[in-house]
Amino acid sequence: MTTKEKVLTSPAKESTIEPPSDSVAVTVEKKKKASSLRNRLLTNILPAFLLSLAIPTAVELIVVTKETEQNLFKEMENNLVLTREVTETIIEGVEDTVELMTVNPYIIEALKKVESDQLLQKSIEEIEQEFASTKLLDTSLNLNQYLIRTAETGNLAEIIITDRHGFNVAYNTPTTDFVQSDEEWWKKAVEGETELNERQFDDSTQTEVIEIAKSIKDLESDNLLGVIRVSVPIEEILEEVEEGLLDPERLKKSEQVQIIDITSEKTIATIAYETTEGLAEVIGGEPVLEVIRLAQNAYVSEELVENVINNIKQIDNIDDVKLEEWEGVDREYVITFESGNKLFSLTSIPKTNLVAITSIDYQEILRSQFSLIGGFIINFLVASITAIIVIILLAQKLSKPLTNLTTKTKEAAEGNLDVRAEIEGTSETQILADNFNKLVEQVKNLLGEVEIKAEEQRKGKEVLEQEIFELLNEVGDAAEGDLTVRASLTSMEMSTVADLFNAIIDNLNDIASQVKQSST
Repeated sequence: MTTKEKVLTSPAKESTIEPPSDSVAVTVEKKKKASSLRNRLLTNILPAFLLSLAIPTAVELIVVTKETEQNLFKEMENNLVLTREVTETIIEGVEDTVELMTVNPYIIEALKKVESDQLLQKSIEEIEQEFASTKLLDTSLNLNQYLIRTAETGNLAEIIITDRHGFNVAYNTPTTDFVQSDEEWWKKAVEGETELNERQFDDSTQTEVIEIAKSIKDLESDNLLGVIRVSVPIEEILEEVEEGLLDPERLKKSEQVQIIDITSEKTIATIAYETTEGLAEVIGGEPVLEVIRLAQNAYVSEELVENVINNIKQIDNIDDVKLEEWEGVDREYVITFESGNKLFSLTSIPKTNLVAITSIDYQEILRSQFSLIGGFIINFLVASITAIIVIILLAQKLSKPLTNLTTKTKEAAEGNLDVRAEIEGTSETQILADNFNKLVEQVKNLLGEVEIKAEEQRKGKEVLEQEIFELLNEVGDAAEGDLTVRASLTSMEMSTVADLFNAIIDNLNDIASQVKQSST
């Protein structure tokens, strides 16, 4: 191979591509695992928001559930109060009527006129037979019309007035017996007690009644003149209580109200949702009756109250016993307790041997609570779904500018330096997009300058190579012994080399001449 060929065919350096280092691989791997801003917003903000929504909702649910239960207890207590007040009002009204009649001058004068001492020598059977037709001691007194009008005005079933020996003096409706002195109510009234008798069926009026009996005395001498008995129809009490309690919004479906006679331990009235009835079993049975028996001691003395509550707690199937005092009323209590999956609340009716008691199934309470919980859950789900939608839309809106900027950076990384990011989003995103655009512009300008310089270097190299090639062509014959060749001085870059070459050739010519001369 000639020198010229060696010069023209000198091998170029082989370029090698090194594999990415471990740190670069780790960075790439981290980049792959990193989540997007939208996902970060959803995974961080959404749980926090739902938690902040769930905690107050749960607290409010607990509070409202407790309030619902308390309100239900309060409604039961209000129904109990209404029953107590209505019954008490009716009884007090009748007692007032009885009291007025015991001091009525017309009645007192009539009783003073009757004479019945002669009848005391006869037996009750003989007396009953003698007065069987009228059942009245003296038909000339004309008290019956007065009693009829009074009974109609006061919605009373029966009014009976006897003399001091127990013989009928007047009535509003005929009685089955003429002699009343052998009756227990008459004896207690004579002893000075205002007797409220237990519920019973009155044969004369053919109705269920409560009887109130009281003695009539001479206002001056205080001597016994007779006895009056007034019968209150149970229907009257039922109608009054029913009118207040059967409001659709007042009684719950499983709630029942009973008025119970303590002496007979029988119900006077039972009012339930949309229904009423007379005689019925005491709801709760024997355990509830035992509570009623023990509860009466609480009204006797304050010292007995704690013992009463402790004793009630010992009754089988009786749980969660509580006692509350009526506000502003001395020794009047409301006792609440649980028995047989029912909640009970009872109180006495003052001046009577009656108690009012309400009961409701615990399932009704649970249904109310479950309904409330269901409503809260639905509201929470609706709020949560709405929040999720809003947060997703918000996350998309917040992340969209960065997502667009990320797309632009990828295009720029792939070599598209004409790409530009839109100035949008928050101020931080706008600044970032603006700086990105400036950076891409600067890189583009820098690369343009580099390309220009590279082109200039390429052209200079080509010129240099051409000049070297021409120089070699010019001086190539010198290698074969032609010392007459001369290198041309065509460019500044190669002039020094050409001068040096020409000087070497000149020296060689001189040496050659000297050698030649010396040889001759």
